[in-house]
Amino acid sequence: MSASSMTASAAVVPAAARLPRAGKRAAAAGRKTVRVNASVAAPPAGKIRFDETAKVDFGGHDRIETHGTVHMLGVEYADGTRTVTLTQSELLPQGGNLELHWACVFEGSDEWCLPPDGAVLPGGTADSGDGKASRTPFGGDGKLVLSFPPGVGEDIERVVGIIVRNNADWLHADVGDLAVPLKTPSSSGVLKALSVAEKPGSGSLFERFCRINDKLSESQQAGPAGAAAIFATLRLSAIRQLPWYAGGNYQGKDMAHMQEVVARRVALASKTAEDGMARQFYRAALATLPRGGGNGDDIRLGILQLMRENGIKEGHRPGIEDPFIAQWHQKLHSNTTVDDIYICEAYLHFLHTGNWDDFWTHLYDNHGLTREDLASMKAGWRTEGILGPGNHLPQLINPMKHFYWILRITHGGGNMDSAMDFARGNMPEDVQYEIEDMLANRDEPWVPNKIVELRERLSGTWRYGDDCNRDVVLLDIAMEKFFRNKVEGLSVAGMTPDERLGQLEYTVRNVMVGQDFDRMGAAFEFFRKANGDCGLQRWGPEWSKVMDAALEGISLAMEYHMDQMCELSQYPADVIGLQAECDEQYILNFGEEVVRGHSMFAVSKMLGETRPTVRQAAGRSPWDIAAAGKPEISLHAGKITVDSLED
Repeated sequence: MSASSMTASAAVVPAAARLPRAGKRAAAAGRKTVRVNASVAAPPAGKIRFDETAKVDFGGHDRIETHGTVHMLGVEYADGTRTVTLTQSELLPQGGNLELHWACVFEGSDEWCLPPDGAVLPGGTADSGDGKASRTPFGGDGKLVLSFPPGVGEDIERVVGIIVRNNADWLHADVGDLAVPLKTPSSSGVLKALSVAEKPGSGSLFERFCRINDKLSESQQAGPAGAAAIFATLRLSAIRQLPWYAGGNYQGKDMAHMQEVVARRVALASKTAEDGMARQFYRAALATLPRGGGNGDDIRLGILQLMRENGIKEGHRPGIEDPFIAQWHQKLHSNTTVDDIYICEAYLHFLHTGNWDDFWTHLYDNHGLTREDLASMKAGWRTEGILGPGNHLPQLINPMKHFYWILRITHGGGNMDSAMDFARGNMPEDVQYEIEDMLANRDEPWVPNKIVELRERLSGTWRYGDDCNRDVVLLDIAMEKFFRNKVEGLSVAGMTPDERLGQLEYTVRNVMVGQDFDRMGAAFEFFRKANGDCGLQRWGPEWSKVMDAALEGISLAMEYHMDQMCELSQYPADVIGLQAECDEQYILNFGEEVVRGHSMFAVSKMLGETRPTVRQAAGRSPWDIAAAGKPEISLHAGKITVDSLED
């Protein structure tokens, strides 16, 4: 943009007064950096490339309590101009000044760089002093606009930044650094960032959650393959193929906050991602996560209070010697995870029985954790992990039950009951009442299909409503899993053919609640019409042929979607598994295991139970021909008589 093309309100910075060196890229470009008012920088219309709002929570102690948001908007215009608009809200509760501390990140690098010459920036923009980042003040309307005209900064991958208040308070957002992509992020870039950090025997769960949080927005821009990279990382972590306790220590409040942020953002992605398969991957990723939230400091302070009120030795303070509590208390201070719920359950079991071996038995039988696993949970200055033994102190039963409740607030939410505890009050009252009734009667035969109906009604809250509460999504995931388990254990021997078709319909409805599978949606509509009043005699030859075609459509759609899910999830698992040196048996069939764990697998079961009867009524073989063979093969036909099955 030249000076002659600007209005009188624009301010062109002379060469002598421009920012210091804008990096080798900018110097090579040979263009001028231009600063103008935000209203001049933005063309009148364009295509939105990025639109996201980040939460900012700041304060405590002597800091100004602040709870606000930053709206980030990336727009591309027909002439090639790209703009980044940030709008802050409620970040100046007591006045003062607000600036964006920001930089450009170019392709193939993670380094912060000054903007290239030719960028159109708001007045007041200046070098922050390190030759890498700039400072730009927000306008009186709470906005700032950065503009990159055609040909300027075409190799910029993203603009990143942090908001600074009064040159003192660094207002970090829940998404980490603010980041607005100028290029569509690639799934390979997301996968690379997640995989290179996974080294054999190093890293912690907290560090992994931070990386997921950093790359979540980019993954959504990268489509299903980006979502698959997020999912594969979290699933490999959940099945203990990536280390949890081999990195630095952290405070419980930090873990609680990060878990809440990641769970909330992944839940939102499961609603808003453009592609249905991407939504499915985010949903599957959420199923591996604890809910987060609560006050993480309650964990640290809760165990200290329990020890002090019950005379348990802590550090140099005298009291009852208990090796287990001393070791566990160090872990709770330094790297609390969902494992602490399981440890607490096992410890309560031991307090009731009085036999320390029962602690290990309960831990392994219910959660698959071994002595070696707990020994690896090294924390703080301790090196031996959790070895025990614990003293039998039955007076701790009630205090430990309360502490168990504290742990569940931060790390729980995975099963139907605990998910309902947290989701209660965040859904319509009639739906909530019927879910509670379902939970009270979960073993009744009417419950599985009732779950599908309730999930469809609940989708109006999390999928199609204005809000996407993570606890409601976690409840929906738990209900979906419960339905699938019930169907897989269902005996169809006493069911009529019509009842089997009816059960198949509910099973497909169960996977279609979020409308994530387009081909299955079309096939299901055809099936419902065939299974309804279609004008043909039910179970007559013509109707049966139509129904057989409908079931074939369901089968082909299922195969298409699950093949896609298998392929998309296997590749990032291979890459991460190689980098982290995971056990090959967990990687080899990773994609297949993902498919086997999906609710679509229950559809396969009901298809197998239903289709032979339909094909027989249509005058067809109940079997599908896998290989027709050739006529000349009959020349080699013969009989083999087996006298014995012994070796």
